[in-house]
Amino acid sequence: MAKSTLTISAQEQLKLKFPNISFDFDNFQYGVPKSHPFYDRLRYNPETRKKRTLREKKDSKLVEKRRLKAKEYYSKEKENILQRAKDRYRSDVKIGTTGKTLKELTKEKNIKDLIKFQKEKGVFPSGYTTSGGKGFFKPELALWSNLYRAGKDGTGRWTLPKKFIDKVPINDKGNKSWAQNNYYKKIKFVDNNTGETIKLDETIKGKGKTLKEYLNTTIAKESGKKNVFEESLKSYQLKDKLKDTKIVYRGQEETLGGILRRIGTEKTGDKVISPFEVHHPSGVKNNWWDSEVVFRDANRNLNYINSKLERAYKNAKDKKTGDAILKTFAKEVDKQPGGITYFFEGKQVGTKVPTEESILKGITQTYKDPALTRAINILINKTKSVRGGCRAVVTGALGGPIDTCEAIIRANPKAAAMKLNNAITATKGPLKDLKETSKDVAKLIDTGQVTTADKLPRPDDAIRRDMFKETNIRWNNDIGAFVTPNEDIASQADIKK
Repeated sequence: MAKSTLTISAQEQLKLKFPNISFDFDNFQYGVPKSHPFYDRLRYNPETRKKRTLREKKDSKLVEKRRLKAKEYYSKEKENILQRAKDRYRSDVKIGTTGKTLKELTKEKNIKDLIKFQKEKGVFPSGYTTSGGKGFFKPELALWSNLYRAGKDGTGRWTLPKKFIDKVPINDKGNKSWAQNNYYKKIKFVDNNTGETIKLDETIKGKGKTLKEYLNTTIAKESGKKNVFEESLKSYQLKDKLKDTKIVYRGQEETLGGILRRIGTEKTGDKVISPFEVHHPSGVKNNWWDSEVVFRDANRNLNYINSKLERAYKNAKDKKTGDAILKTFAKEVDKQPGGITYFFEGKQVGTKVPTEESILKGITQTYKDPALTRAINILINKTKSVRGGCRAVVTGALGGPIDTCEAIIRANPKAAAMKLNNAITATKGPLKDLKETSKDVAKLIDTGQVTTADKLPRPDDAIRRDMFKETNIRWNNDIGAFVTPNEDIASQADIKK
């Protein structure tokens, strides 16, 4: 350690830029040790760096030397480099005068980049918008996007008049852009069954029912349901709630969505944007307002199942064969992790409707961690077994009714355990048992004997083989698919063996 050689002025600038860092210039050049997550940011002087970079770029030998050195350094320090990046991202330190953490700033930047991409490429906005220079997600705009998807080809009940399509503005990239000047908010759709015009909201002048009014009157009357508009937004709200749920990851608090994105990307080899997706059971074209949140794996698998079912059903010889095909495929639908609702030709195929609890269970079944699953299930079962006056204590501690306690516990098992432990004062009976179990679960997580969803291992080849023990598959002409000996539709893994 050595005293900093930075000028007093430079030191003061760093203090001003990073007000939440405790600097020690008597022992460190930049006021913090090299292990500090913001060390690289602190030593960065943009003006000095810019001049030096321009000078060094002219020296080809130096450029090559630096490249080789950097390559060697990365090969040796890859894990440390990645860890420092993670620490910076997770840090609670506010950046400069923004009053926001790096994570918050990154989220804002990602939303702005997505909005910019949609605007430049000309795609219909998916629900993200800006106001006051800030980007954010609005569920009603996602619903508006669904209506566009239902009516864009002009062949169904809902259509978008040609005059609106012809007037889509051109952006500076030469592309037609729905987002240009918020044009997509100003268009109007037509319900060809009722003759009604649908507009986004009251800010849009002229005739037509607002999206909210249309759903709460026309569709409500047809479906016999109330508050259709409000109900249609809940899937998007639940998706945000699930992905933003906090759990402890290697001693750090992270969102469930962030952890599962990484696990999913590693497992599939594809970049997973979100582990949770909004699914339309009857298809967007037929029912664009009715949706549910499902686990990503279930939604992607359903696309494959739907394609196979369409081919098989098309070739059905008679109604009996068609019904048999639907029954066979229903088994496949019900196997999907977390559950998923699916309608084909107006009939529900499968019976497992996803809930917040089942989605979380589906995740634990997909990324297996027996110790965690066992510990959480014990806590859940004890919580659900509480009756009478005990319910008030439990629901008060967890912040939700008894039938949602499972989701609350699964979302953050340690936090739930600690809340129960702190809230329960009983010295005997079921509440005392629950208090002791809560303490045990918290201790298991703290000591590492039980892990949270962040450490869910990827199944190895042996586990995969256990998942598909029936390897003798055959082609079934009636349903147009390979089946296993028990007449279930063979999975892609079965076929590859």
